[in-house]
Amino acid sequence: MRFAWVDDVMLADGRAAATFAQEWFRDRATVAVGGETWLFRKEGFGGDWAAALDGVDRIHARSISMWRMRWEVSAPSGTYEVQRSGSFPQATFSLLADGVVVGDIRSTGFWTYKPEMHAPDAMPAVEAAFVLWVVRRAIGRASSAAAASAT
Repeated sequence: MRFAWVDDVMLADGRAAATFAQEWFRDRATVAVGGETWLFRKEGFGGDWAAALDGVDRIHARSISMWRMRWEVSAPSGTYEVQRSGSFPQATFSLLADGVVVGDIRSTGFWTYKPEMHAPDAMPAVEAAFVLWVVRRAIGRASSAAAASAT
């Protein structure tokens, strides 16, 4: 299945599947997906992220390597690993399940990072939305840090 980020909406095979209300000065977003309202957020100062429904964390992305942008995503449907496989400016990522590549994430934008993910058809939309959001926020944080260090 193809999931794409377009103007704070995630499309699943071309149809709107999730909408994001970003809190840009905090790594948080309220996400409407499948008739439910989720809260996606960064946890603490490391590279860990969480998604909560009704105040209960349901999905986690635990940083395996902050320097290499790698996360282990634990979700109701299973565990995935997201790892960077390309570099800036078009950072690409691989999506793995049990050590096997099952999808990829790449940008469709030139000036801004607009992630698009090819993932297994069985991946629920909320899990895809969470993975895309984490990757997009991590790239945004890295870009901001790089710009700040250049001045």
